[in-house]
Amino acid sequence: MRAKNIKRVLIGLVVLVNLLLWLIPSNVAKLIARDRHILMGRYSVERLTLIIVLIPLSLMAIYLLAAARENFKQRCLRIVLLLTILLSGLPAVDFIARFVWVPRYISTQKVYHRIPGKGYQVTVRDIPEAANSYRNIPPGYPPLQCKLSIDARGFRNQQALTKCDILVLGDSFAEGSHVSDEQCWPTLLAKKSKLQVYNLGMSGTDLLDYLRTYQTIGKNIASRIVICMIYEGNDFRITAIPDLGEVESPNKNAPVASPAKAPPPAKKDNFAGKAKAPAQKAAPVPKQNRMHLLEQQDTSFADRFRAYYKTSPLVIIFKNAFIKYLAPINAIDYSTRMPSLSWLPIAVGTGAKVSYYSFPPKRVHTLYLSRDDFLKTPSYHACTSVLSHLHQLCRADNRRLLVVYAPTKTRVVLPLVKQRLSAPKLHDFVALRKSHIPEAEVFFAGLFRYLDGQEQALADLCKQQGIEFVSLIQPLRESAALGTQVYFTYDQHWTPPGHQIVADIISRFCRKK
Repeated sequence: MRAKNIKRVLIGLVVLVNLLLWLIPSNVAKLIARDRHILMGRYSVERLTLIIVLIPLSLMAIYLLAAARENFKQRCLRIVLLLTILLSGLPAVDFIARFVWVPRYISTQKVYHRIPGKGYQVTVRDIPEAANSYRNIPPGYPPLQCKLSIDARGFRNQQALTKCDILVLGDSFAEGSHVSDEQCWPTLLAKKSKLQVYNLGMSGTDLLDYLRTYQTIGKNIASRIVICMIYEGNDFRITAIPDLGEVESPNKNAPVASPAKAPPPAKKDNFAGKAKAPAQKAAPVPKQNRMHLLEQQDTSFADRFRAYYKTSPLVIIFKNAFIKYLAPINAIDYSTRMPSLSWLPIAVGTGAKVSYYSFPPKRVHTLYLSRDDFLKTPSYHACTSVLSHLHQLCRADNRRLLVVYAPTKTRVVLPLVKQRLSAPKLHDFVALRKSHIPEAEVFFAGLFRYLDGQEQALADLCKQQGIEFVSLIQPLRESAALGTQVYFTYDQHWTPPGHQIVADIISRFCRKK
């Protein structure tokens, strides 16, 4: 009798856990702020996936717990057989699917690029990605018919050049996401400067990838100028200083930069008006770079499994199906009950010429960091070591390095709307992402005080090492203030006018010397 009672309690617990997962919704406000998909108006993709996976597992558990003593072993064998079929069948299907599945990105010698020679024609619409979104959804930038040409090396160029005047390194801001071939700034720069520009920018990469790309491909392409575009939104995500090896130099006696050791983490403070360096943890790996983890010898089993899972064609197919069929269900307007979201998208401009901008809480929180605290982070030391190494490589190859600093949309827009911002609303907005932040007025004041700290730190480093540094913040901000839409409303990237501004600024520096 006691055993039966225990079984009933366990069955009840299994049922209760499933009910709670169904009854308690995900943090909808947080999902909307991050433009994440909401399924059935209540759940994140991850939550609903967990719920669905638990259903058969729970049924199996109940099936075993409800068994009588005489048929318990028989039921166990059935469950073991079923799990064996699933655990062997699904990996087999996934393994076959990976050979059929055509990836958008591949890796050659640890350098990520697109499929060589494969072009794309896409229509870019500036709308929220998720069905649930803000209360007011003003129209974004008009739809664009975009052509993406890929050369024989897998980069965005009309042809794979062996020599050029300017070599471009960077991520999606250099490659030109969401704009057509003729609208991205490297193409505009070539037309304006009358110089040959070869674009080695690749979406989803970071500073360490730029270095690898230069070492593997860029060094073999004759050029006079190397432009390294650093996007402050995610180029400071590397936290471990890699083994960069020695840099060859035409002058053996010339000093060679070596990786600097990062100082020990700063002690926690109580946020009494002081910026706190964000906790340094493993940064999220871009979708197209997850397979990169599988190629590295020092990658942990957990990271390898996560990368393998995330790149599974089966996982991608099921996720897309969830979004397609379940996201429209109950896609109602939640933001009317969420004051923290009511101020976005925010209007910027003068008179009738107005553009709208939105951004996630994370982009605001990362700016709440003073220059001095940023200098103490492992991210800064890792990135500056890589940048110093790239500088030495360029010097050894007798090439001029030009670092172009691309600001986030958030940092461009915030000072333009400061007078219209509510400190409590901004605080609550950021709190959707980070729970431990200062009280509203302290956070608001500190944010605008620290706004330019990270760029200033990198600019000072470049000045010390003799690297040319170009900031895009003022020209982009000035144009935005006049109503020119320099970033997309619902995406982080530059619009065609934004690319034109960037090309104009960079061309002035390329004509020097």
